[in-house]
Parts: sequence; C-alpha cells; structure tokens
Amino acid sequence: MKPIFDAIGIDIGTRNARCAYAGRAEKIGKNSQPVTIPNRWGKTSTSSFIGWDGDWLIGEDAISLFRQGSDSVWGDVKRKIGTDFAVVCDGTRYEAQNVITHLLIALREDAEVFLGRFVSSCVLVVPAYFTPHQREILAQAAEEAGMTSVRMISEPAAAAIAFGREGRFLVMDCGAGVADISVIESESGAWQILERAEGVNIGGDFDLTLAGWLAERLRLGHMSENDPRQRALLLEAEAIKIALSSCLAYDWKPPSLDNREIPALRIEREELERMMRFSIKRLTNMVARLWEKHKPERLLLLGGASNIPILRDLLEQEITRPEALSLCAEEFIAAGAALYALAGQEPQSYESTPTGHQMRDLKMRLVLIEPSLDQVQRERLHLMVNKLENLEASPSSIEILEGVVKALEAEFSQKN
Repeated sequence: MKPIFDAIGIDIGTRNARCAYAGRAEKIGKNSQPVTIPNRWGKTSTSSFIGWDGDWLIGEDAISLFRQGSDSVWGDVKRKIGTDFAVVCDGTRYEAQNVITHLLIALREDAEVFLGRFVSSCVLVVPAYFTPHQREILAQAAEEAGMTSVRMISEPAAAAIAFGREGRFLVMDCGAGVADISVIESESGAWQILERAEGVNIGGDFDLTLAGWLAERLRLGHMSENDPRQRALLLEAEAIKIALSSCLAYDWKPPSLDNREIPALRIEREELERMMRFSIKRLTNMVARLWEKHKPERLLLLGGASNIPILRDLLEQEITRPEALSLCAEEFIAAGAALYALAGQEPQSYESTPTGHQMRDLKMRLVLIEPSLDQVQRERLHLMVNKLENLEASPSSIEILEGVVKALEAEFSQKN
C-alpha cells in the first residue's frame, strides 16, 4: 500500500497567502494534480494581513480590524523577515518571524481540516532574493507554527515546476507588491536563475492611486493612512481593479462614508488604463530588455495583476503572447510548491532514490544561494554543477556538492 503524504506548499504573497496539496487523499482523488486548499472562510486565498486586538487575528478578521483604522494590523510581513521590523503588543516585542508564525498556524490548521489529518511538513515559497539567513528565520517561524519538516523553493523555481516543462522561461510575477521578473532555466529537475529584476509596483501602488482618485470623485479631501475611510477605499480599489479586468465598465456602490449615502458611480476600464499605462509601459520595457538578452522560449505571467488586460495586450504586442496556464495565475506558485513537496516524498516506486532526493535538494540549495553571489562565485557554481552532471546522483557527487554548498554558504556569511 502506498503511503499518504501530508506535505503542503505555502505561498505567502503581499496581499494573500495560499496553500496547495498534491498528494493522494480521498477528497482529492487518485491523481496528484495540485489542489488549492480552502480556508475557514470558504475561500482559496487567505489575506496576508495579521492583526492584534488582544489576540492574534488572521485573514478576514484582520481585514475587519484594518477597515476600522487600527494601527495594529501589518501586511507583507514575509518581506520584513530578517529586517529591523518589530511590533509591541501588550508590552511584548514581536519580530517579523514571530508575527508571521500566526499566519502559518492558520494555514496549517485549515490544511488539516481539509485533509482530515495532521500536517507536519511544508514547502515554503520564498522570493528569489532571500538570503540564507532570511530563509533560516522563516523556516524557524514555520517550525514554531507546528511544522517539523520545512523545505524551501524560490518563487520562479516553483513556477517552473508548476509549468512542468524544461527550457528557458521568463517568469513575471505581478501581485500586490513589486513585480518580480526572472529568467530561469529548467533542465533534468534542476533550476537556475539566469537573471532577475524588480519592476514597478503595478499592484499595490496602483491601488493607492485608484483609492486617491476615488476620494477625489467622492470629494472626501485629504485622509491619513490610518483613516478608516482611506482603508475602506484601498480595499474597494482592489475590488474595482479585479472587476474591470473582466468587464469594460463597473457600477460601483461606494461604502457608507462620513455617515452619508453615496449613489453608485460608473467606472470605465479606459479610465483605469489611463492611470496605469505609464507604469505598465515601464514594466514591459524591463521585460523586453531581459527577453532580448536571454532569448527565453516562453513568457509565464503570474499573480493577480497578470489578469489586467492592458498588461497582457502590451506584452503580446511588443514581446510575445503570455503562455496559457493550466492553473489559475494566482495559484500557480503554491501549486509548484505542492508538487515540489510531493516529489521530495515520493516512494521508490516513483523512480526516485534517496540519493536522487539528496541531489535535488542540494541543487535547490545552490539555486537559492545564487542570487546572493557575485559574478565570480556564480561562475564557480555553474562550473562545478556542470562537472557533477556526469556523476549523476552517486554518493561521491553528493559529497562533493555538499562541500560546494557549505563553502558558498560560509563565504556568504563572512561577506555579510
């Protein structure tokens, strides 16, 4: 009888977090296609906001506190891992990893409800630029959340796994934060990031711009960042942006602000496109530069902002048509993490060996280290891995590669 695996893939985005599972369970069926796990509110995404009101609040509960204007609600905590970020709640100081632990606990609990058993293993998706120190801190947070086995994979590598093909790809992840653009090469189960760049923030910054435009339309005047009206308009802006990705006009019913009822406003997609065209043009120019330099075979467009029609149109007109995906663009990276979790636990009947797992894990550690290396170190890395390809997954190659990993990690630690 084949074992049932309980490792999940977790993608903590700027605005939303998602969990996916690719093992075998009665609820899922006999195949290993990744399934996005619903949360306690019946949604497939959980808000990445984390709040405090005497107790920790996650998801919709944290959003409610955010709407009220509380200054004890924090977003995008993952990107603050390893920084000086800290909050004080009831006299206790919490660093970023202490805060994000509560989001990870909620994700684990929802996965356990869905799967009907305890979850003790996960694969966490991390930004490509994360240092070994940041990855270690995030792993500690996951362990505090009840995960006894934690593995990590970079965002572009997870996208390559979910796509399921080998070759050279340009991956553009456009969520609520700064767009992350990576050129990645996938071959024989290993991934190499050739170059990455951060583009403009067409997600979060545009929401702020649209919220300001809505405030002008409603003649609300200047509002502070913590003003409940500003918080409400920011959330409404995101909803409007999503709606206008699938229709040309949207009849928006504003929430009750300043204790007055406001009639519905018709908002045209064309109005939004005028606001965001300059930023999107800058982003497509960055993509065009990397496309010309590395000549990838396909363009993978991921994240919520990937649904914006003007972005897709400009990319198709000036570069190439974004690849059709078999999964929802917002769920793609979590699915890749789930597939990586499954691959790391497959029994030998799936043509895996313990040495094969070790080799893949070591190669992924090298891929994660690579963005932190200088050019000379990258050349050493590529040369060594190429030589080891001929040894395949033998004990000797694993021993050599382990030494390379440790040496590069040690150099990085001394450098920083």
